[in-house]
Amino acid sequence: MYTIKGDEVPCKIKGIDDRELDLGSLKYWLKWCSYATLMSVANPATGWSTGFILPTGPLLLPTVYIPIKPLETKYGVILLGLTITGIYIFPLALFTNYSSQYAFPIADPTQFIKEQIQSLKANISEELNSFKKETLKLYLKDLIDQVDQTLPEIGSISNDIKAHNENKPPQTKKFAKENIEWKVKKIELKAKDKELKLKKYAIEKKYKIIEDAANFGGKIVGGTNPTDAALTTIEKTEEAINKQFEALDALVDKANKLAGTLPITLKPMTTNFSATIKNIPSPNVFKTIDDDLDETVNEGAIDKMFKPFKLNNEGFMKGPVEFAEKTYNTARNVAKVSMINKEPFPAYEDLKVTNLAWMKFLNTKFVPTGAKTYGIPGMPPYPI
Repeated sequence: MYTIKGDEVPCKIKGIDDRELDLGSLKYWLKWCSYATLMSVANPATGWSTGFILPTGPLLLPTVYIPIKPLETKYGVILLGLTITGIYIFPLALFTNYSSQYAFPIADPTQFIKEQIQSLKANISEELNSFKKETLKLYLKDLIDQVDQTLPEIGSISNDIKAHNENKPPQTKKFAKENIEWKVKKIELKAKDKELKLKKYAIEKKYKIIEDAANFGGKIVGGTNPTDAALTTIEKTEEAINKQFEALDALVDKANKLAGTLPITLKPMTTNFSATIKNIPSPNVFKTIDDDLDETVNEGAIDKMFKPFKLNNEGFMKGPVEFAEKTYNTARNVAKVSMINKEPFPAYEDLKVTNLAWMKFLNTKFVPTGAKTYGIPGMPPYPI
Protein backbone atom coordinates (compact mmCIF):
# COMPACT_ATOMS: atom_id res chain seq x y z
CA MET A 1 0.00 0.00 0.00
CA TYR A 2 1.63 3.25 -1.09
CA THR A 3 0.78 6.69 0.20
CA ILE A 4 1.66 10.19 -0.91
CA LYS A 5 3.72 12.02 1.71
CA GLY A 6 1.40 13.77 4.17
CA ASP A 7 -1.56 11.43 3.66
CA GLU A 8 -3.05 9.93 6.81
CA VAL A 9 -3.37 6.16 6.93
CA PRO A 10 -6.26 5.25 9.27
CA CYS A 11 -5.18 1.66 9.79
CA LYS A 12 -2.50 -0.81 8.82
CA ILE A 13 -3.04 -4.24 7.39
CA LYS A 14 -0.86 -7.01 8.77
CA GLY A 15 1.50 -8.37 6.16
CA ILE A 16 1.26 -5.36 3.86
CA ASP A 17 3.98 -2.72 3.94
CA ASP A 18 2.93 0.91 4.37
CA ARG A 19 5.48 2.69 2.25
CA GLU A 20 5.81 6.38 1.69
CA LEU A 21 5.93 7.73 -1.87
CA ASP A 22 7.90 10.96 -1.53
CA LEU A 23 7.83 12.48 -4.99
CA GLY A 24 9.29 15.70 -3.60
CA SER A 25 12.59 14.05 -2.70
CA LEU A 26 15.60 14.55 -4.97
CA LYS A 27 17.02 11.28 -3.61
CA TYR A 28 13.98 9.50 -5.03
CA TRP A 29 14.35 11.06 -8.47
CA LEU A 30 18.10 10.47 -8.68
CA LYS A 31 17.46 6.76 -8.35
CA TRP A 32 14.36 6.86 -10.57
CA CYS A 33 16.17 8.71 -13.39
CA SER A 34 19.26 6.51 -13.15
CA TYR A 35 17.12 3.50 -14.01
CA ALA A 36 15.32 5.49 -16.72
CA THR A 37 18.73 6.21 -18.24
CA LEU A 38 19.68 2.55 -17.91
CA MET A 39 16.52 1.49 -19.73
CA SER A 40 17.27 4.00 -22.48
CA VAL A 41 20.73 2.46 -22.88
CA ALA A 42 19.23 -1.04 -22.98
CA ASN A 43 16.57 -0.13 -25.57
CA PRO A 44 18.28 1.00 -28.79
CA ALA A 45 15.19 0.07 -30.82
CA THR A 46 12.84 2.69 -29.37
CA GLY A 47 14.79 4.42 -26.58
CA TRP A 48 17.59 6.12 -28.53
CA SER A 49 17.46 9.52 -30.17
CA THR A 50 19.75 11.51 -32.45
CA GLY A 51 22.68 12.82 -30.43
CA PHE A 52 25.22 13.47 -33.18
CA ILE A 53 25.08 14.04 -36.92
CA LEU A 54 27.76 12.27 -38.93
CA PRO A 55 28.48 12.83 -42.62
CA THR A 56 26.73 9.52 -43.19
CA GLY A 57 23.65 10.58 -41.27
CA PRO A 58 22.23 10.89 -37.74
CA LEU A 59 23.81 8.87 -34.95
CA LEU A 60 21.27 7.58 -32.45
CA LEU A 61 22.38 7.46 -28.82
CA PRO A 62 20.67 6.82 -25.45
CA THR A 63 19.32 9.75 -23.45
CA VAL A 64 20.62 10.53 -20.00
CA TYR A 65 18.02 11.91 -17.58
CA ILE A 66 19.36 14.14 -14.78
CA PRO A 67 16.96 15.40 -12.10
CA ILE A 68 17.71 18.76 -10.50
CA LYS A 69 14.62 19.96 -8.64
CA PRO A 70 11.35 18.14 -7.87
CA LEU A 71 8.39 20.36 -6.94
CA GLU A 72 5.41 18.87 -5.14
CA THR A 73 2.08 20.43 -6.10
CA LYS A 74 -1.55 20.01 -5.05
CA TYR A 75 -2.16 17.82 -8.09
CA GLY A 76 1.10 15.84 -8.16
CA VAL A 77 4.69 16.74 -8.96
CA ILE A 78 6.87 18.71 -11.39
CA LEU A 79 10.40 17.45 -12.04
CA LEU A 80 12.93 19.86 -13.51
CA GLY A 81 16.28 18.69 -14.78
CA LEU A 82 18.43 18.10 -17.86
CA THR A 83 18.59 15.55 -20.65
CA ILE A 84 21.78 14.72 -22.52
CA THR A 85 21.61 12.90 -25.84
CA GLY A 86 25.10 12.72 -27.33
CA ILE A 87 26.23 16.34 -27.67
CA TYR A 88 22.68 17.70 -27.41
CA ILE A 89 21.56 19.04 -24.03
CA PHE A 90 18.00 20.15 -23.34
CA PRO A 91 16.05 20.97 -20.15
CA LEU A 92 13.89 18.20 -18.71
CA ALA A 93 10.40 19.08 -17.50
CA LEU A 94 8.16 16.26 -16.30
CA PHE A 95 4.62 17.06 -15.15
CA THR A 96 2.54 14.44 -13.33
CA ASN A 97 -1.12 15.04 -12.49
CA TYR A 98 -2.22 12.45 -9.94
CA SER A 99 -5.59 14.13 -9.33
CA SER A 100 -8.95 13.37 -10.94
CA GLN A 101 -9.32 16.99 -12.10
CA TYR A 102 -7.77 19.03 -14.88
CA ALA A 103 -4.81 20.96 -13.51
CA PHE A 104 -2.66 23.89 -14.52
CA PRO A 105 1.08 23.27 -14.19
CA ILE A 106 2.00 26.55 -12.50
CA ALA A 107 -1.12 28.52 -11.55
CA ASP A 108 -4.82 27.98 -12.17
CA PRO A 109 -6.30 31.20 -13.63
CA THR A 110 -9.73 30.11 -12.40
CA GLN A 111 -8.52 29.28 -8.88
CA PHE A 112 -9.26 32.77 -7.54
CA ILE A 113 -12.85 32.54 -8.72
CA LYS A 114 -13.22 29.03 -7.27
CA GLU A 115 -11.81 30.13 -3.92
CA GLN A 116 -14.12 33.15 -3.82
CA ILE A 117 -17.11 30.92 -4.57
CA GLN A 118 -16.14 28.45 -1.83
CA SER A 119 -15.54 31.30 0.61
CA LEU A 120 -18.92 32.84 -0.23
CA LYS A 121 -20.67 29.49 0.24
CA ALA A 122 -18.93 28.93 3.57
CA ASN A 123 -19.82 32.40 4.88
CA ILE A 124 -23.45 32.18 3.79
CA SER A 125 -23.80 28.67 5.24
CA GLU A 126 -22.32 29.79 8.55
CA GLU A 127 -24.61 32.82 8.74
CA LEU A 128 -27.65 30.76 7.78
CA ASN A 129 -26.85 28.08 10.37
CA SER A 130 -26.33 30.74 13.03
CA PHE A 131 -29.63 32.43 12.17
CA LYS A 132 -31.38 29.07 12.03
CA LYS A 133 -30.06 27.97 15.43
CA GLU A 134 -30.98 31.24 17.16
CA THR A 135 -34.45 31.22 15.63
CA LEU A 136 -35.05 27.58 16.50
CA LYS A 137 -33.84 28.10 20.08
CA LEU A 138 -36.53 30.73 20.56
CA TYR A 139 -39.04 28.38 18.94
CA LEU A 140 -37.99 25.56 21.28
CA LYS A 141 -38.52 27.82 24.28
CA ASP A 142 -42.06 28.51 23.05
CA LEU A 143 -42.70 24.75 22.70
CA ILE A 144 -41.48 24.17 26.25
CA ASP A 145 -43.93 26.83 27.44
CA GLN A 146 -46.72 25.06 25.55
CA VAL A 147 -45.85 21.74 27.21
CA ASP A 148 -45.74 23.44 30.60
CA GLN A 149 -49.23 24.80 29.97
CA THR A 150 -50.65 21.35 29.17
CA LEU A 151 -49.19 19.66 32.26
CA PRO A 152 -51.53 21.38 34.78
CA GLU A 153 -54.49 20.75 32.47
CA ILE A 154 -53.60 17.04 32.23
CA GLY A 155 -53.15 16.89 36.02
CA SER A 156 -56.48 18.62 36.56
CA ILE A 157 -58.37 16.31 34.24
CA SER A 158 -56.72 13.28 35.91
CA ASN A 159 -58.00 14.51 39.29
CA ASP A 160 -61.46 15.06 37.81
CA ILE A 161 -61.51 11.49 36.47
CA LYS A 162 -60.39 10.14 39.86
CA ALA A 163 -63.05 12.14 41.72
CA HIS A 164 -65.66 11.15 39.17
CA ASN A 165 -64.84 7.46 39.66
CA GLU A 166 -65.13 7.85 43.42
CA ASN A 167 -68.64 9.34 43.07
CA LYS A 168 -70.09 6.53 41.03
CA PRO A 169 -73.84 6.11 41.79
CA PRO A 170 -75.27 2.75 42.96
CA GLN A 171 -76.08 0.25 40.20
CA THR A 172 -79.90 0.15 40.87
CA LYS A 173 -83.00 1.06 38.88
CA LYS A 174 -83.61 3.94 41.25
CA PHE A 175 -80.35 5.57 40.08
CA ALA A 176 -80.62 4.59 36.37
CA LYS A 177 -80.72 8.22 35.20
CA GLU A 178 -77.75 9.15 37.41
CA ASN A 179 -75.78 6.15 36.05
CA ILE A 180 -76.37 7.25 32.44
CA GLU A 181 -75.29 10.80 33.27
CA TRP A 182 -72.23 9.43 35.13
CA LYS A 183 -71.14 7.29 32.13
CA VAL A 184 -71.61 10.20 29.71
CA LYS A 185 -69.51 12.42 31.98
CA LYS A 186 -66.82 9.70 32.21
CA ILE A 187 -66.62 9.47 28.39
CA GLU A 188 -66.30 13.24 28.18
CA LEU A 189 -63.52 13.34 30.79
CA LYS A 190 -61.57 10.52 29.10
CA ALA A 191 -61.93 12.21 25.72
CA LYS A 192 -60.59 15.46 27.19
CA ASP A 193 -57.72 13.58 28.86
CA LYS A 194 -56.82 11.86 25.57
CA GLU A 195 -57.01 15.16 23.69
CA LEU A 196 -54.61 16.87 26.12
CA LYS A 197 -52.14 13.96 26.07
CA LEU A 198 -52.18 13.88 22.26
CA LYS A 199 -51.58 17.62 22.24
CA LYS A 200 -48.61 17.15 24.60
CA TYR A 201 -47.24 14.29 22.42
CA ALA A 202 -47.52 16.39 19.27
CA ILE A 203 -45.64 19.28 20.91
CA GLU A 204 -42.91 16.94 22.20
CA LYS A 205 -42.55 15.32 18.76
CA LYS A 206 -42.25 18.76 17.17
CA TYR A 207 -39.71 19.70 19.85
CA LYS A 208 -37.56 16.66 18.96
CA ILE A 209 -37.61 17.51 15.24
CA ILE A 210 -36.72 21.16 15.86
CA GLU A 211 -34.06 20.22 18.40
CA ASP A 212 -32.35 17.89 15.89
CA ALA A 213 -32.49 20.62 13.26
CA ALA A 214 -30.95 23.12 15.70
CA ASN A 215 -28.21 20.78 16.97
CA PHE A 216 -27.30 18.87 13.81
CA GLY A 217 -28.43 21.21 11.03
CA GLY A 218 -31.04 18.82 9.67
CA LYS A 219 -34.07 19.80 7.66
CA ILE A 220 -37.33 20.56 9.45
CA VAL A 221 -39.58 17.85 8.02
CA GLY A 222 -42.59 16.00 9.41
CA GLY A 223 -44.48 16.80 12.60
CA THR A 224 -44.49 20.57 12.00
CA ASN A 225 -47.37 22.85 11.17
CA PRO A 226 -46.99 24.57 7.77
CA THR A 227 -48.65 27.63 9.26
CA ASP A 228 -45.67 28.17 11.60
CA ALA A 229 -44.31 31.37 10.07
CA ALA A 230 -40.82 31.10 11.60
CA LEU A 231 -40.23 27.55 10.35
CA THR A 232 -41.70 28.25 6.91
CA THR A 233 -39.44 31.28 6.51
CA ILE A 234 -36.33 29.29 7.48
CA GLU A 235 -37.16 26.46 5.08
CA LYS A 236 -37.88 28.79 2.16
CA THR A 237 -34.68 30.72 2.82
CA GLU A 238 -32.71 27.49 3.00
CA GLU A 239 -34.18 26.21 -0.26
CA ALA A 240 -33.45 29.49 -2.04
CA ILE A 241 -29.84 29.51 -0.82
CA ASN A 242 -29.35 25.85 -1.80
CA LYS A 243 -30.54 26.67 -5.32
CA GLN A 244 -27.99 29.49 -5.48
CA PHE A 245 -25.31 27.09 -4.24
CA GLU A 246 -26.23 24.68 -7.05
CA ALA A 247 -25.86 27.53 -9.52
CA LEU A 248 -22.41 28.36 -8.09
CA ASP A 249 -21.39 24.69 -8.30
CA ALA A 250 -22.49 24.70 -11.94
CA LEU A 251 -20.20 27.69 -12.55
CA VAL A 252 -17.28 25.79 -11.00
CA ASP A 253 -18.04 22.78 -13.23
CA LYS A 254 -18.06 25.08 -16.27
CA ALA A 255 -14.71 26.51 -15.19
CA ASN A 256 -13.28 22.98 -14.88
CA LYS A 257 -14.62 22.03 -18.32
CA LEU A 258 -13.19 25.22 -19.79
CA ALA A 259 -9.84 24.39 -18.20
CA GLY A 260 -9.86 21.04 -20.00
CA THR A 261 -9.91 22.79 -23.39
CA LEU A 262 -6.93 25.04 -22.73
CA PRO A 263 -3.58 23.98 -24.26
CA ILE A 264 -1.71 24.55 -20.98
CA THR A 265 -3.88 22.11 -19.03
CA LEU A 266 -2.72 18.80 -17.57
CA LYS A 267 -5.28 16.05 -18.02
CA PRO A 268 -6.31 13.97 -14.99
CA MET A 269 -4.17 10.96 -14.05
CA THR A 270 -1.44 11.67 -16.61
CA THR A 271 2.31 12.11 -16.68
CA ASN A 272 3.74 14.34 -19.40
CA PHE A 273 6.83 15.93 -20.88
CA SER A 274 6.63 19.61 -21.69
CA ALA A 275 6.92 20.67 -25.32
CA THR A 276 10.42 20.75 -26.81
CA ILE A 277 11.95 22.04 -30.05
CA LYS A 278 12.02 18.44 -31.28
CA ASN A 279 8.48 17.61 -30.24
CA ILE A 280 5.89 20.40 -30.26
CA PRO A 281 2.61 18.69 -29.41
CA SER A 282 -0.56 20.27 -30.75
CA PRO A 283 -2.96 21.54 -29.60
CA ASN A 284 -1.71 20.79 -26.05
CA VAL A 285 1.75 21.95 -25.04
CA PHE A 286 2.39 18.69 -23.20
CA LYS A 287 3.47 15.36 -24.64
CA THR A 288 1.62 12.62 -22.79
CA ILE A 289 3.72 9.70 -21.57
CA ASP A 290 0.85 7.84 -19.89
CA ASP A 291 -2.80 8.89 -19.67
CA ASP A 292 -4.18 6.32 -17.19
CA LEU A 293 -1.95 6.34 -14.12
CA ASP A 294 -4.76 4.88 -12.01
CA GLU A 295 -5.07 1.73 -14.14
CA THR A 296 -2.34 -0.13 -12.31
CA VAL A 297 -4.02 -3.18 -10.77
CA ASN A 298 -4.67 -6.48 -12.54
CA GLU A 299 -8.03 -7.38 -11.00
CA GLY A 300 -8.09 -10.79 -12.64
CA ALA A 301 -4.86 -11.79 -10.93
CA ILE A 302 -6.19 -10.56 -7.57
CA ASP A 303 -9.42 -12.54 -7.93
CA LYS A 304 -7.44 -15.64 -8.82
CA MET A 305 -5.19 -15.20 -5.79
CA PHE A 306 -8.05 -14.70 -3.31
CA LYS A 307 -10.31 -17.45 -4.68
CA PRO A 308 -8.74 -20.36 -2.69
CA PHE A 309 -9.08 -18.35 0.54
CA LYS A 310 -12.71 -17.28 0.17
CA LEU A 311 -14.94 -18.62 2.95
CA ASN A 312 -18.17 -20.36 1.98
CA ASN A 313 -21.10 -22.07 3.69
CA GLU A 314 -19.70 -25.55 3.03
CA GLY A 315 -16.51 -24.68 4.88
CA PHE A 316 -18.38 -23.33 7.89
CA MET A 317 -20.60 -26.43 8.06
CA LYS A 318 -17.54 -28.66 8.54
CA GLY A 319 -16.60 -26.91 11.77
CA PRO A 320 -14.26 -24.12 12.89
CA VAL A 321 -12.45 -22.42 10.00
CA GLU A 322 -8.78 -21.54 10.40
CA PHE A 323 -7.22 -18.95 8.09
CA ALA A 324 -4.01 -20.29 6.51
CA GLU A 325 -2.01 -17.08 6.93
CA LYS A 326 1.36 -18.51 5.88
CA THR A 327 -0.12 -20.07 2.75
CA TYR A 328 -1.92 -16.81 1.99
CA ASN A 329 1.26 -14.72 2.36
CA THR A 330 3.16 -17.12 0.13
CA ALA A 331 0.46 -16.94 -2.55
CA ARG A 332 0.37 -13.15 -2.28
CA ASN A 333 4.14 -12.84 -2.75
CA VAL A 334 4.05 -15.17 -5.76
CA ALA A 335 1.12 -13.32 -7.32
CA LYS A 336 2.57 -9.88 -6.60
CA VAL A 337 4.33 -9.82 -9.97
CA SER A 338 1.09 -10.31 -11.90
CA MET A 339 -1.10 -8.22 -9.57
CA ILE A 340 0.42 -4.93 -10.76
CA ASN A 341 0.01 -4.10 -14.46
CA LYS A 342 2.31 -1.10 -14.30
CA GLU A 343 3.86 1.07 -11.63
CA PRO A 344 5.00 4.47 -12.96
CA PHE A 345 6.21 5.79 -9.60
CA PRO A 346 6.87 2.99 -7.07
CA ALA A 347 7.99 3.48 -3.50
CA TYR A 348 11.70 4.19 -3.13
CA GLU A 349 12.29 0.66 -1.82
CA ASP A 350 10.81 -0.77 -5.03
CA LEU A 351 12.99 1.21 -7.44
CA LYS A 352 14.87 -1.83 -8.70
CA VAL A 353 15.23 -4.00 -11.79
CA THR A 354 13.17 -6.80 -10.27
CA ASN A 355 10.12 -4.52 -10.21
CA LEU A 356 8.83 -5.73 -13.57
CA ALA A 357 5.76 -3.46 -13.57
CA TRP A 358 7.99 -0.39 -13.27
CA MET A 359 10.48 -1.70 -15.83
CA LYS A 360 7.57 -2.24 -18.22
CA PHE A 361 6.45 1.37 -17.78
CA LEU A 362 9.96 2.72 -18.37
CA ASN A 363 10.59 0.51 -21.40
CA THR A 364 7.23 0.92 -23.16
CA LYS A 365 6.08 4.39 -22.07
CA PHE A 366 8.74 6.69 -20.64
CA VAL A 367 11.84 5.86 -22.68
CA PRO A 368 10.18 5.71 -26.16
CA THR A 369 8.33 8.99 -25.52
CA GLY A 370 11.55 10.56 -24.22
CA ALA A 371 13.39 9.53 -27.41
CA LYS A 372 10.77 11.36 -29.51
CA THR A 373 10.88 14.41 -27.23
CA TYR A 374 14.61 14.91 -26.58
CA GLY A 375 17.57 14.77 -28.89
CA ILE A 376 18.56 16.89 -31.90
CA PRO A 377 15.43 18.50 -33.43
CA GLY A 378 14.34 17.41 -36.87
CA MET A 379 16.16 14.12 -36.56
CA PRO A 380 14.86 10.57 -35.80
CA PRO A 381 13.02 9.21 -34.07
CA TYR A 382 10.33 11.57 -35.28
CA PRO A 383 7.41 12.51 -32.99
CA ILE A 384 4.03 11.16 -34.00
